[in-house]
Amino acid sequence: MSPLPNPRGSAMLVALFALLLAGAVSAALAELGRLSVQRARIGRDGTRTWFLAEAGLAETLAAIEPGSHFNASLITYPGPLPEAGAPGSLAIELSDDIDDDPHDPLRDANGRIELRIAAFGSPPVRRRLEAVLERDFDALFPGAATLVGDVGALASGFALDGRDSNVASGCTTGTTRADRFGLAIPLAAPLPALDHPGQVSGRDAFPSIGRVSLTDLTSLAGSDAADRLVPGPLPETLGDSPTPRFSLVDGDALVSGDTRGAGVLYVSGRLTVSGSLEFSGIVVGAGGVEVTSNGHLVVCGALWAAGSPALTAHGSGNIRVASDAIRAAGRLAPLPARARATAVTELF
Repeated sequence: MSPLPNPRGSAMLVALFALLLAGAVSAALAELGRLSVQRARIGRDGTRTWFLAEAGLAETLAAIEPGSHFNASLITYPGPLPEAGAPGSLAIELSDDIDDDPHDPLRDANGRIELRIAAFGSPPVRRRLEAVLERDFDALFPGAATLVGDVGALASGFALDGRDSNVASGCTTGTTRADRFGLAIPLAAPLPALDHPGQVSGRDAFPSIGRVSLTDLTSLAGSDAADRLVPGPLPETLGDSPTPRFSLVDGDALVSGDTRGAGVLYVSGRLTVSGSLEFSGIVVGAGGVEVTSNGHLVVCGALWAAGSPALTAHGSGNIRVASDAIRAAGRLAPLPARARATAVTELF
């Protein structure tokens, strides 16, 4: 008879094989756990870094000054972007698209530039985005009347309305949105004396008066797109809705009769209304606007005035916001507008 196999040797082989298998499974599980933790960390850091890149986009848009071009920004944010950076850091590059011939990389000719942002997390995490920046459709007028200066007087028969109306209705009806103040004044300007709060309506409670950081429109005086008028009495017609005009007066202007117009009226001096002025679009008085006790001023769009005082209204009339009139005026003159992103692409 042949001897029976040794059961101890077989059991040892089985135990060794089981130990090897358990070790391999343990090593695989440990590696899988390590990879899962690493993948979770990279995913978490990737999401956090992408939010950082989006925050960089929002902060860049907020930091760009309102205007009609991006020349200053092209100098402020030079490139190219680095390939690496400290965790939690950002790199920003603004470059001009090819908009003129010969191309000047520091001159924006069409109000459109390209933005690139690189956001860095813990290595190897990095997120990149590209965006096209343009100017907003509507020029920046925070109030129906935006003043760089004080209010001399605001008679009870003169109203300011920041609720959006439209030109087609004669600026009497429109949306119920109140995106703008009735009156926007500098941060340090005193509040004007009002006969009743309801004469200044719009955003927030009555009276709708907001203290804001204001933009400067005096650069319009050098525009080549304007029809230049001599100082003194204004003509009876300054454009109409089908054919709006950009009218520029190099000095003081006076309205003593009946004047109507549409588009942009820029007065580099003081605009005095002792007759009747009805205008659809933007009225600018760089040296102030005065409505005498016999004067009547109606603006469907927005008014901007500087000087001391910037606005004195002893007469009657109203200034009502009309986004369509503001938008039409922006096609005639280089009015300042905020920057906006029109296209955003994510790059890893």
